[in-house]
Amino acid sequence: MKRAAVLLLTTLLATGSAAGLVRRERAGTGTLSLNVVDARSGAPLPARVVVRGADGKPSKGEYDHLPGVFTADDGSLRLPLAAGRYTLEVYHGIDFVSHRQSLKVEPGSVARVRVPLAPWVRLRELGFVNGDGHAHLYSDTPRNEAMLATVRRICRAQGVDFLFACQTRAGYGDADWRPAFAGVSDARFRLFHGAELPKYRTGHTFWFGLESTHGVFQGAMDETHENRFYLAGEDTRWTFEGLPFPNVPDVELVTRLREAEDAVALAAHPTSWWWQPRGGVEKYVTNVAASLPVGLLAGRVWDGLVVMGYDDDQYYYQDLWFHVLDEGYRMPPVGELDGGFPPADRFYYGRTRTYLRVGPETTRESIVRAVRAGHSFVTSGPIVLASIEAEAGGRKGPPRRYEPGDVVPADGWARLLRVQAFASGDRDARLSYVVLFRNSRLDKVWDLRGREARELEDSLPLRESGPAWYVLKAYGRTPRTPGQLDVRATVERLTQGTFEGPWPGDSEVALTSPFYFRPAGTPADPPPLLSRVRLRLVDPAGGEPVKDAAVHVELAGREIQSQPAPEGEASLRVPVHSVLRLEAPGRPTLHRTLYLDYPPQRERLERLANGRWLEGFGGRERLRPGQVPWEAFELDRTRAELADVDWIVPWKENERDPLWEAFEASFR
Repeated sequence: MKRAAVLLLTTLLATGSAAGLVRRERAGTGTLSLNVVDARSGAPLPARVVVRGADGKPSKGEYDHLPGVFTADDGSLRLPLAAGRYTLEVYHGIDFVSHRQSLKVEPGSVARVRVPLAPWVRLRELGFVNGDGHAHLYSDTPRNEAMLATVRRICRAQGVDFLFACQTRAGYGDADWRPAFAGVSDARFRLFHGAELPKYRTGHTFWFGLESTHGVFQGAMDETHENRFYLAGEDTRWTFEGLPFPNVPDVELVTRLREAEDAVALAAHPTSWWWQPRGGVEKYVTNVAASLPVGLLAGRVWDGLVVMGYDDDQYYYQDLWFHVLDEGYRMPPVGELDGGFPPADRFYYGRTRTYLRVGPETTRESIVRAVRAGHSFVTSGPIVLASIEAEAGGRKGPPRRYEPGDVVPADGWARLLRVQAFASGDRDARLSYVVLFRNSRLDKVWDLRGREARELEDSLPLRESGPAWYVLKAYGRTPRTPGQLDVRATVERLTQGTFEGPWPGDSEVALTSPFYFRPAGTPADPPPLLSRVRLRLVDPAGGEPVKDAAVHVELAGREIQSQPAPEGEASLRVPVHSVLRLEAPGRPTLHRTLYLDYPPQRERLERLANGRWLEGFGGRERLRPGQVPWEAFELDRTRAELADVDWIVPWKENERDPLWEAFEASFR
C-alpha cells in the first residue's frame, strides 16, 4: 500500500471517521450508548462491537476485513444508527465469552445498553499475555501520537496485551520512542520498540526485546535486491554475482544484536514466496528463511520460528518447524501479523496471537524470558493448555510439573500429559479436533466433530527413554478431514504432487510449544558446528600465495583465535558462524564468512533464495507460493560441506568489506 494512502487511512482511524464514530445525527436516526464491563469484577472492559441490520450485514467497520468498531478504553461507545431493529454482538479477545442480543433504536432517542462479558478461560490469571512483534506502524508523520493512541485503543478492545512496533514506529526512532510509547502503555497494554531487520533476500527477522537498532537499521535493508530486482520490470532471475549483496551477513548481524540487546530474534514467514508481475515479466520473489540452516548449525541464531501467519494453518511453516525439532533443536513457535494497521490490512490486531507465560508483570524482560523458555502457545482462536506431571499411584516419577517449552528427563519414569483445549470465546466457536504430535507424526487424535464441544479435558500416560518431542494442536471449526491432520504426510503428498482433491480452506488453530524429552547427559540442543578450515590466501592477479598474512577468528565481535600465515596458508577449527578477518602488509583488510563467502555454501544459499530450488521439485506446476519442502533447505548437505572446508581465497575486496569498520563501531 502506498504511504499516502496509509496516512489517509491512519487519519480516518485516529479521528473515528472511518468507522462513522463522529457523525451528526440526522432525522430518523437514534444513538446507541454502550458500556461494556467484566461480568465478574464489574470493571470497564474495552471491546469490539458489531451492529448488524435486518439483512445480517454489519453497519459499521473500522477494518475492511473485520466487522465492527472498537470502544474507548473505558468500554464506552456512542454510535449513531438509523432507526430500526439490530443485532448487537460484543467481543473481547478469545478469553471472554462473546455477547449477542437484539436491539431497537428509536428515532431521536438514545438506546442505553450495558453489556457484561463473562470470562471464558482466565489466561491472564494463569500468567499468560499475548501480542506480536511483526506489526508495522508506517507513518511519514514524525511523532504520530494519534496513531499510537489508535493502536492502543484497538489492541485493548481486541484483548492484545503488547506489541513490539516495527518501522516506521509511528514516526519514532531509537532516540525518542521511550516517552511516547510509555504514554500509551500501562499494566493493561504495553507498546515496545521493535524492528524488522535484517530484511534480506536470505530471510527476514523480527524481534521481541530489541530496544535499539544500534544505527545499523538502514544498512540492514537489502535495497539492492529491492530496487534492482523486486521493483524492476526486467531480470527474472538474479545471482549474487550479478546482483551484489552490500550488507553485513544476517547471521552475524542477528548474533550481534541479540547479544547487545539481550533480545530474542524470530525468523519471519519462513517459507513465504510468490510470483510478482512487474511490467511485462513475472518473477520469483522471496521471503524464505534461506539463512536458517547455518543459523541452526551455529547453535540457533534465531530464538523462535513463525508457525502461523498470513493464513492460520500454515502446513509448510509447521512442517519446517517439525523438521527443526526432529534435528534435536529446541525451537519455540511464534505467530506474526506482518501488518495490523491500517484498516485495509487483513492482518488486524488479534488475528494471530502468541501467548507467553510471563507471570504477574508484562515487561520486556519477562517477555524475552518466556520466549526463550518456550512457555507459550500460538493461536488464531482456540486455546490449548498442557502440562506433564508424575503419574498418580504406583511407582512415581519425580514430582516436578513441566509445561510446554520445558526439557523433561527421558528416564523411563511414568508420567501423565494433561490436556485442556477450548474453543475461542466467540459463543459460536466449537472444537473439531485436538491432535497430539510426537516426533512429527500423529500420536493421538480427539475427534470432536458433531459434538458441539467447546472444551476438552483429558490425560495420557507417557514414558520416554530416548529423545522425543510432543506438540498439541487444537482446531476450531475446520474443513479438514482426519486424513489431512497429519502435517508431515500432507506436505509430502503436496510436494510429490499426489495430493488429491482441492486443498481445504484455512482453519482457526492453536499450537503449543513443544515438550522436549532428553536422556541424561544429552545437551538440550546440538552443539554449534566446528568447521575444519584449510585456507590458501592468493593474489588475484597471478594466484601466488600472499606472504606474511594473518588470520583472526572473531565470534560476536571478539577475537577468539589467530594464526599467522607467512606463506599464505592456515589450518584452523572455527565455529561455523565466525568471521575470518584477514590481514597482510600493504593489502586491504578482508572479512570472510563460511556462510556467505565460501563458494559451495554461497551457491546453495543463492539457489534457495532465488527460486532455482523449484527445479528439483516439479517447478511452479506442482508447488504453489508459500510451499517450500524441508529438503530444499539442505541442512544435511550444508552440515557436511561446512564441516570440512578447503578454501582458496583471492585477496580482493568484495562489496561488504568496506562496511565492517562502521559496523563494528556501532557495537562498541
